[in-house]
Amino acid sequence: MAQLFFLSGQTLVDGNGTPYAAAKASFFETGTTTPKNTYSNASLVSANANPVVADADGRFPDIYLIAGRYKVTLTTSADVAIDTLDPVDGTSQLITASSAPGTTYPFLRYYNTTDGRVYRRNAANSGWIDEGLVDELINAATVSEVLTGTSTAKAVTPDALAGLWQRGADIASASTISLPAGGGGVYNITGTTGITGISSAQGGRCIKVRFAGALTITHNATSMILPGAANITTVAGDVAEFINEAAQDASGSNWRCFNYMRSTGSPINLTTFTAAQSDLETGTSTSLFSTVGNMKYHDGVAKAWLTGDYTAGTPSPASDSYNVSSVGDTGTGLMTVNFTTSFSSAYYAQSGMCQRAATNSALWPAIHLSTDPTAAACAIAFVSDGAANTDPNFYASSFHGDQ
Repeated sequence: MAQLFFLSGQTLVDGNGTPYAAAKASFFETGTTTPKNTYSNASLVSANANPVVADADGRFPDIYLIAGRYKVTLTTSADVAIDTLDPVDGTSQLITASSAPGTTYPFLRYYNTTDGRVYRRNAANSGWIDEGLVDELINAATVSEVLTGTSTAKAVTPDALAGLWQRGADIASASTISLPAGGGGVYNITGTTGITGISSAQGGRCIKVRFAGALTITHNATSMILPGAANITTVAGDVAEFINEAAQDASGSNWRCFNYMRSTGSPINLTTFTAAQSDLETGTSTSLFSTVGNMKYHDGVAKAWLTGDYTAGTPSPASDSYNVSSVGDTGTGLMTVNFTTSFSSAYYAQSGMCQRAATNSALWPAIHLSTDPTAAACAIAFVSDGAANTDPNFYASSFHGDQ
């Protein structure tokens, strides 16, 4: 409500108590000769004439001032100066209405009973500034506005700020998972539906997720960038962190996983650091490691070996062996070793040893190839001191080469 000027309803008199009939009160911007409106009613609908003229008894009508400073000149009906008042402050009580006042001026404030918010007219009298809920000290940003992060006119409450980091509502897995409107920085993802994307968010927003079950996250070089550019099959308890890659003050749906940890603590992807067969065969890398399944390809590792003995002149099945499918008896002192996985060619190295029984300890058989080897098998001969093929009691042989 506007302020009532103190001469409203009052009689202006001279020093002898004689009223100034038809006295005039002129209103200007403080310190200037620029006229400034006054009004005949508190709602500021009907403007007074300027100057405002008193009646024959020197009594002024109602004069309402808008918020701001005035200069007031008082003169007689003949425009003889009586007094100048400068400044005169016009203040305004908070107007209560269900909609904005029809007549406005700079800095006018009103309380809107429809939405419960207080509004102030801007300095240019061209629009309303939302000052927030009537019972709040600040115009508080919503969680959505905090997540957008572009407003420069609102303050953040602890509750809205928590929308960036606190535990959010569970998210059901879907092709494109939807981040809850209520915000959050940590989520539990339920279900087993495969994930190919995440809904739009502000650039730079980070989220942490925990997977409640097994599902596949599909790599995409633009919108779902995963470590090692490889799909990930989750296990219950796995956790991951994602960052939105939209530009500053922009939003988008391009996300990058910059951290992934298995519930077991094991690395997510060993492929980048695992030596291939060719790496093992070259044997020069100092940054790769071999797995149990491919260490056999190193040139310094035996590709096959076996140990065994003879029973009644027949080689028994190998007591222990690697990459040997069977052992064949091809004659006295002759044996054929068949490989489970063949060599890449017949050019490989064979070495071995054998021993006779104690009663024949003076005879130390030698071991050599009896025929040309093949990629799949190697024929071995055991020869005694007398250059005769002799069955040993014990034998051992190893094979090195390329597979």
